[in-house]
Amino acid sequence: MRNNFCLFLTGTISPREGINRLKRKNVDVREEDYFRSIAAWMKLNIPIVFCENSNYNSKKISSLFENYSGDGEYLKFQSDSCITEKGKGETEIFNYCYNNSEVLRRYQFIIKCTGRLYVENFSDIIESIPADKFCFVYADLLRNMTWANSMFFMYDTGFYKEYLRKYLDKIDESNFIYFEHTLARSIHAAMADGYEFSLLPYPVKFLGYHGSSDEQIKNDFFRVIKRLIVLRLKSWAFKLAT
Repeated sequence: MRNNFCLFLTGTISPREGINRLKRKNVDVREEDYFRSIAAWMKLNIPIVFCENSNYNSKKISSLFENYSGDGEYLKFQSDSCITEKGKGETEIFNYCYNNSEVLRRYQFIIKCTGRLYVENFSDIIESIPADKFCFVYADLLRNMTWANSMFFMYDTGFYKEYLRKYLDKIDESNFIYFEHTLARSIHAAMADGYEFSLLPYPVKFLGYHGSSDEQIKNDFFRVIKRLIVLRLKSWAFKLAT
């Protein structure tokens, strides 16, 4: 897995007016978020695909990829149906990338992350997974396992093709069915068919800002310890249940 994965970053640099659950709207601020995050990821020299759905021509980000020594790709397009719902915009990015990305299709394992965020403990997460064993999907399940954190999750490419792609069509934010619900449901469907799921080995330590609240993500010592304890308890309970 460690030599056969691609980082898949999703983004919207110039969001349309009226998108639900979005406060960090300033285009220049968002472009800088993505620029800093991608620059940090590139220091790891890993395969990276960044796909953006507002068709914003960022010269700063283009320059990063033009000078990147690793396997990288910057895709952008104009969303057709994402007007007020973030989840549908995310869905379009997935569909667009799997239809158009040359880099993404070369890798079996995909690590999806919100493009404005960098994961400080990424290496710890990857190195804690046995080199000869990678589950079908890794994610953080919440809210009685009905909600999966979509900011960061890892999966075998078959998970998207066989499960996630089908469930994303069921997003309906007007009826409170979000991307996170469909991600959780696709995980349950894969498990029902015998595929192996795992919680993430560590709480993800994001660096950046919440788009929904425009607040910086906090990673002070007590929050990190709390997240770790909660994850260990969930892992213990999950093992008992299975």
